[in-house]
Amino acid sequence: VMEEEVFAEGDRVEYYPVGAAMQTSVGILKRIITEPEQVGIQKVKASEEVPRYVILNEHTHKETAYKKENIIKKI
Repeated sequence: VMEEEVFAEGDRVEYYPVGAAMQTSVGILKRIITEPEQVGIQKVKASEEVPRYVILNEHTHKETAYKKENIIKKI
């Protein structure tokens, strides 16, 4: 059984940005949201059960919230 990776604020991660599944991006995990919140123009429906991970993209310097399944690994 593969142990589920735990991500923490400040981690540098590789992830799949939404809509560009083949292309991966790199960013810094800024915070983990566990309740509904506005992130930039994005309304994020986060909860304790389905947290969202706010990642600061290293290239665009934009913060976007992702589900955990978008994150591939810590790098």
